[in-house]
Amino acid sequence: MNAPTLAQLQAEFKSYLFSGSNEAAFAPCIAAGNGINATRRLDVYRNAYYIRLQEALAHDFPALLIDMGEAAFGREMAAYLKACPSTSPSLRQLGERLPGYLLSRNKAHWADLARVEWAILNAFDAADADALTVDDMQHIPPDAWQVLHFALHPSVSVLEVSHHAFDVWAAHHQKQALRDRQIHETVPLLIWRSPGGPTIKPLSIECHTLLVALGDGQSFAQACEQFLAFIAPDDIAQAAAGSLLELLQSGCLSIQE
Repeated sequence: MNAPTLAQLQAEFKSYLFSGSNEAAFAPCIAAGNGINATRRLDVYRNAYYIRLQEALAHDFPALLIDMGEAAFGREMAAYLKACPSTSPSLRQLGERLPGYLLSRNKAHWADLARVEWAILNAFDAADADALTVDDMQHIPPDAWQVLHFALHPSVSVLEVSHHAFDVWAAHHQKQALRDRQIHETVPLLIWRSPGGPTIKPLSIECHTLLVALGDGQSFAQACEQFLAFIAPDDIAQAAAGSLLELLQSGCLSIQE
């Protein structure tokens, strides 16, 4: 039998690290050394690999680590890495599927917390774009507002999560004790990169409605129609103008090309 090529060994080693399903066939390809057999030598690499990946996840999801506790976090992340192995040479995308994985395991609160922390990571390194300002709006003709489309800044995420998940994140971020849990309440959040860095704030129902509609590609006029669900028709213009002003001042909008 021909000896495996370097490429074949690398592929088998990768399969061993990710699943371990080929351990029996792969171990004979590894030489023993210093009195340590092949299986134990391989275990050193596999354990080091998963420890490093779990350290990366702990770095990216610090509030989740605190809320879970180290033991539960270790178990959950080990299971996550088995179910959703890394597909990129970069550690940056390692936690991308974690919110969905936790939700599939009926751990909705932890999934929400992971969504918040993942959105913060995205806000940190999202592409740059010029934000629309209040002064910019003065140059838009009145007859253009009916068909005006806004784009969200690339760093923007609009989430609706459990209030407790937000409270856990806020307590960790501010290094404060956690407030009483509000497990059954939800809160809409805007997460984006402001001049000071990744920023998160709760949204009013008006701002949330406007952002979701604009993010779905609706025109400003169409987005304003969504306000009919909770605001009297005569009050929509003022509510929409106030919400738009708040979003412009936050620096999270641009004109869609």
